[in-house]
Amino acid sequence: MKISEGAINFNKEILFGEIGAVFAAPIFSHIFSKFSLAANVLATLTVLSVMIIASLLWLVMRIYDKSREGKIETGKFIKDLAYLTPVASALAFTIYYPTLFFLSLYFFENNYGVASSAAISQISAFVIFLLALNTYRYFLLKVVGKKL
Repeated sequence: MKISEGAINFNKEILFGEIGAVFAAPIFSHIFSKFSLAANVLATLTVLSVMIIASLLWLVMRIYDKSREGKIETGKFIKDLAYLTPVASALAFTIYYPTLFFLSLYFFENNYGVASSAAISQISAFVIFLLALNTYRYFLLKVVGKKL
């Protein structure tokens, strides 16, 4: 089975955002722990910081990839975002962030340490989210004929 360059770029863009989030989650969790030690507050703030950092870094990499390929047509870029953003947001809010929240809450409550709790939760939630996004991307390609 050959993996297309589009699939590699798609996953690379998401992974770039996630790498930023993996580094950001423990840092922000540590900073937020200085203000509140309540596990639910730490878990919520961890999710919010990850949401912002991952989205920004994904968008930066997406723009970079498209401009590097010379394929940054504004209309096509917006159409791609229109296909991806609603589903990615739905998957993020139904799978990714709840998984991240409940895992980090569990680890925070069981004293696994702030940084390690955030990192382990982040990585676990991301793997599930990436599988779901790639399933959607495959569905788009095979059923609709749309490449992202």
